[in-house]
Amino acid sequence: MTDRTSVGDRLKRLILHSTGAAVSALSALPVVSAAGAAGGDTVGGPELNWKCSLAADDAEVCDVAAAGDGGYVAVGAATDGQDAWIANINAGGTVEWSSHVACGDGTDVARSVAPVVGGGYAFAGTSTSTDESDVFLVGTDQNGTRQWTRTFGGSAFDFCRALVQTRDGGFAIAGSTQSNADEGQDMWLLKTDAEGRFEWVRTYNRSSSDALGDVVVTGDGGYGIVGSTFGDGTDCWVARADADGAIAWERTLSRSDVDVARSIVQTDDGGFAIAGHTIIGDDRRKDAWLAKLNAGGTVEWQRTYGEGTDDLAVELVRTDDGGYALLGTTITAGRERTLLVTTDAAGRREWLRTLSDSGSVRAGLADATPGTYVLAGTESGGRGGRDADGWVARYSAPVDGSGP
Repeated sequence: MTDRTSVGDRLKRLILHSTGAAVSALSALPVVSAAGAAGGDTVGGPELNWKCSLAADDAEVCDVAAAGDGGYVAVGAATDGQDAWIANINAGGTVEWSSHVACGDGTDVARSVAPVVGGGYAFAGTSTSTDESDVFLVGTDQNGTRQWTRTFGGSAFDFCRALVQTRDGGFAIAGSTQSNADEGQDMWLLKTDAEGRFEWVRTYNRSSSDALGDVVVTGDGGYGIVGSTFGDGTDCWVARADADGAIAWERTLSRSDVDVARSIVQTDDGGFAIAGHTIIGDDRRKDAWLAKLNAGGTVEWQRTYGEGTDDLAVELVRTDDGGYALLGTTITAGRERTLLVTTDAAGRREWLRTLSDSGSVRAGLADATPGTYVLAGTESGGRGGRDADGWVARYSAPVDGSGP
């Protein structure tokens, strides 16, 4: 008989360390190298304000979001058991409270968190056992005390990648499902009411294996969704959907045999910007990748950024001046470091910095203070023989155009 814990632990590591679309293993415009287009960095790099280690919490981090109290809320998984994990970190980088939460019948990993309008938090993730995995959604009060739990899924493996609160106070979950697929897996968008009760689900089948990586709520109450399709290679798929999940338009971006989209934001013109990574050059290194689409889904431009062997963008945020910040990981000689890139509104690089005092980035956000970014991730060599420990850190960059 298969040991449930060992299978759960292996799947937990896969979910924790996946690059969005890689969970499934479970364009016409030219790409411009933004380093050349920008002509070099124009400002100095960010400075570390604080770094909060979560080793004492025995936790790995998958997502971080701004909390209503000026601090931050982080979610992930407990490394000493099978529970999901949530914590509040104040503006000074100190853990105010944390909690282990059993969400399903298997090994639980919280993948995404959203502050709730009116107070409290909601977080979503995946609970994996030997034969299947389900998606869970948990609502808590402002102190992290659970108020309700919902689970969704069929008879096979279903995965959560991203959670957003919708304009009507409910929630939308993006991920993938094998339960509704004839074979392989499909992209999956699920909608609930404000207390997590199921309203509808949409599946999108575009290849033998598909997975959504992120979702954003649009100004009219619809959705921008981005993911990956897996056929002969890996392509980026981006779509605009209405409030009921029906596709208004969709585009496939394929500039190499591996194009992975991780994050999407809506732009001021009603279009979208997406970020992830793509293969560059004969040496097949991975570069961070940013693409802009207009409101009708036409690709306006694409740019790549990189200095290491592999540079991976996992989060895209808008900056106060109308540009973008890509947050992620750079890998050189097997060593993972934090990557931060800022651009202007046309994607031209303003600065790129790698930070030696952090590890692999899982998520990030632009803080309320201009030029300040909060990142969350893991670093290898965890305490007590663990593979890795979680961390949350805040960095500030010069905002006046002058270097340090």
